[in-house]
Amino acid sequence: MSAKPKARVTTSPAALLVGAALALLTGSAAAETANVSITGVIDTGIMVQHADGKTAATIESGNDTASGIDFRVYEPISEDLYARVYNYITVNSDTGTLYEDDVLFDGSALTLGSKTYGEITLGRYGALKSTDGDMSVFAHAQGFSPMGANIPGAGLAYTFTCDGMVNNAFGYTSPKINGWEFLAQYSNGKVQEKPVNMNDGRFASAAVVYNNDGNLRFGLILTHRTHGHTRVDAAGNSHTADHKATNDVMVSMNYDFDAFRLYATYQHVENGLGPNTMLRYQHFGFTDSKKGFDTDSFMMGVRVPVAGGNLSTALHVARSEFKGDNPQNLSTTGWRINPAMIYRYPLSKHTRLWTALTWSHGYGMYRNVKNAPADSPNATTWGAGLLHTF
Repeated sequence: MSAKPKARVTTSPAALLVGAALALLTGSAAAETANVSITGVIDTGIMVQHADGKTAATIESGNDTASGIDFRVYEPISEDLYARVYNYITVNSDTGTLYEDDVLFDGSALTLGSKTYGEITLGRYGALKSTDGDMSVFAHAQGFSPMGANIPGAGLAYTFTCDGMVNNAFGYTSPKINGWEFLAQYSNGKVQEKPVNMNDGRFASAAVVYNNDGNLRFGLILTHRTHGHTRVDAAGNSHTADHKATNDVMVSMNYDFDAFRLYATYQHVENGLGPNTMLRYQHFGFTDSKKGFDTDSFMMGVRVPVAGGNLSTALHVARSEFKGDNPQNLSTTGWRINPAMIYRYPLSKHTRLWTALTWSHGYGMYRNVKNAPADSPNATTWGAGLLHTF
């Protein structure tokens, strides 16, 4: 392990921004309103994975819940209107670095809300199919999977096509009526906003959620995404990729039978860039083309109280077909199965212990995947860690 300096240097741009944010939120903002909060999560664990005939042990951050710090301000404007600001920083607790090297605030959003008409949110924040931000449908429905989102080989992003942060976003969340909510989101450039006549991806999503804090919870998400981007070929030449738009529908429900909670999630994707969030066409040996992957994914899971904690098990099944160019005549269809389990035990009000075991096996085109450290389709993974909220 390399030595680290005992003194911290705070003259870097990132450090100055963090200092300014802290000063703003704890100083001047606190003088104007009492509704200021700074909260966070640190999740660090040990993961052991056997894949491609090799076994490796690593210390990793955020495998149960992403580590980070959340800054929030709430201001009531009238009896009906209010404003909210939230900025959150996602970090790697194993190295102390930012989750994204060039991004200080993973989320930076301003919301104007009405108890009668709902909320409008502007800025950078998590998409509806994301675990980040106040518009996450996964959070509104209180879970699309008992495994959560991050467990290697078994989190939502390893089976389904999920979305992360959305830049330049406009969002609407309706008031909750008899447990029902409607959410809509649009981004005029998921990565960087550009004029309409320039090549850039567009992102649009809408959702319906039912959650009256009772036994049944339900979520339906529709997403349309274009893929304006530039790729560089082996000779170093730039090409504009004219990939067809990706469309998908994702539906989930969970029901509390008192003795256990049952979860079920299904997703259909057309022209995806990969069969899930973690794998892309190049991992399979395919080349970029106008068409992508058509994928059907399914998860059935259950959460059961055991010995003061909660034991969750799930079975994930996905079938995918690549519809694009295949000059090497590789297998273009494949199945993948992922049984998994995780046990979460609260040591205190703010600290919990978790341990998880996942197994993944792919058939057909999944056999072509090699050297994909983010997601190996044929792997056994075990891990344990501690999570603390503050």
